[in-house]
Amino acid sequence: MPVRTVSAIGFAAVTEKINGAYSAGDAKTRTATSVNGDTAIAKTADGVNGTVSLDFIISKHEIGYGDRNTALSGSAKETRTVREHEFAHVGGRKALASSTLLTNLCNGVKVNGKFSLKNTDSQATDLANQASAKKDYESAVEDYINPLIDYFDEFVIHETQRTAGLVGVSSAASVAAMLAAIEYTDPDSGTTNKPSATVIAATVTAIKAGAAKGEAWASKNKAPATVTPLP
Repeated sequence: MPVRTVSAIGFAAVTEKINGAYSAGDAKTRTATSVNGDTAIAKTADGVNGTVSLDFIISKHEIGYGDRNTALSGSAKETRTVREHEFAHVGGRKALASSTLLTNLCNGVKVNGKFSLKNTDSQATDLANQASAKKDYESAVEDYINPLIDYFDEFVIHETQRTAGLVGVSSAASVAAMLAAIEYTDPDSGTTNKPSATVIAATVTAIKAGAAKGEAWASKNKAPATVTPLP
């Protein structure tokens, strides 16, 4: 499947603020990630061909801290700060915004991005058939990629805390179950395929590198004064 548009905002564009919904010491990164299949329709002599492309766009990262003391405090069970942990989330997600990684993830399960339809005697029926096919083929790839985002985020960024047995972090068994549940279903044949261990491992390696970049950026660049203790 063609990966058409891939983009992600830089670390400097991340919004950091105090969020009253969180308790002191708590923090969370909210990311606006759009995963969309989009279909181009081309007319043929007796119908249409559809080609689905994938767009992966990260338009926003927002880190909320429970209070002014949270960002620079130590992250539970880790040697990094809470802020560095949250920027690791940002860096890991940013790394996934890669045409190479997304293409490999799609090719690994044989994502089907093409369909053909024959015309009928009814234009209304033809348009309805096109709309139905577009929905099926676009949803198939979206429903495959979206759970992978959550899996990589949980598996990579919380690895240290999970190993240390931090209460509230998903267990190794539950994270493994997340991956086991992920599969792609071909809307034409109904065949299901799961991503290979090799493709998953390569993606994890890239996301770990991205997370390290995010952590390093947070370490080198000061937090905004609005989220640090008052002098």
